[in-house]
Order: sequence, then C-alpha cells, then structure tokens
Amino acid sequence: MLAAWDADAQEQLIASATLIEDNLLVTDCALNTWEIPFTSLPALAAITLENRANFEIEEDGSYLYWPTEDIHLDMESFR
Repeated sequence: MLAAWDADAQEQLIASATLIEDNLLVTDCALNTWEIPFTSLPALAAITLENRANFEIEEDGSYLYWPTEDIHLDMESFR
C-alpha cells in the first residue's frame, strides 16, 4: 500500500478484495471500497459459482486474477 502512495497510484491499485454472497468487495489503496455484483460485468458473470472466491491479488495490486477462468480485472474495470 505504501508503494502505491509513493507512486501516486493509490486509486489504481488494489489493497484487498473479498467475496460476500454474490458481490465482490474491492478496496483500493486510497481505502475506497467498491461493491460489485457478479452480474454487473460480463467477465465476472462468466466466473462459475464455485470459482468466484478463488481469485488472487497480483503482488503489486494491479489486478485481481481468477486462474481457473483466466480472467484479470483491474480497478478501472470495477469503476
């Protein structure tokens, strides 16, 4: 998170993400939280129910990645 602030990229990089029911909660490094229903984006809707929680945050926070679905989404995708 500190690296994001140093690079002035706190609103472009992901600090955390979690799954709550049919929604993805994503927090950027500026601590803004976005609640995104899986039905709101075609890429998210394509992720099977059993794989929705199986995502990784790229080490630098640049995107979320679902390896089984080969889907990458960055903060811009969620806005």
